[in-house]
Amino acid sequence: MYEDDGIGISLEEKERIFEKGFGKNTGFGLFLTREIHSIIHISIKETGSSPGGVGFNWIFQRLSAGKECITIQIP
Repeated sequence: MYEDDGIGISLEEKERIFEKGFGKNTGFGLFLTREIHSIIHISIKETGSSPGGVGFNWIFQRLSAGKECITIQIP
């Protein structure tokens, strides 16, 4: 988990921050982060509050042949 104590991200923007082109600079940072993570079966979610800062959780999925996915959330 990553957290800070900045202004946070509004509810309306929580999923949009991962869209290609969204943001003040190139708009590739969090988009590429989510894309790369998805290739290796890791999901990322913004969980902070506005105001109050951002929070990011990573969820790791361990794949087993012929078995269900096991999800491990790192708090």
